[in-house]
Amino acid sequence: MQDDLNKKREELAAKKRESRAGKKTAERIRNLWLNANTGNRMKWQTIEQSALDFFLNSQLTEEEANALADAGMPDFVVNRMTPILETMKYFVTAGNPRWKAVGTEGSDTDIAKIHSDVIDYCWYISSGRSVFS
Repeated sequence: MQDDLNKKREELAAKKRESRAGKKTAERIRNLWLNANTGNRMKWQTIEQSALDFFLNSQLTEEEANALADAGMPDFVVNRMTPILETMKYFVTAGNPRWKAVGTEGSDTDIAKIHSDVIDYCWYISSGRSVFS
């Protein structure tokens, strides 16, 4: 009976330690976020969101669409970029890329070969083919 009680106390103490560790981790991550969430990051986010909206065919603001409609002009956009980008992405990712490092002199060929092999290995372990296809 005493052993069961001690065991439960140990389990409870371990849970408290885990909880404190989890709170410390959460606080550390929160502090990292607050430090990173600066005006420059927010400006970058605004620009990137605008670029994403443009890519997703939301290229006119409501004011621009209203101005076109008031002028009797069509407010649709013919998006020629997205199909071209998708085609380019297909051709870029259709096969594995080949890397080639070139030495500046004859004695650098071994080092260049090592660099090429390391880059090939990095591509292989990154699952780049599955990510970009």
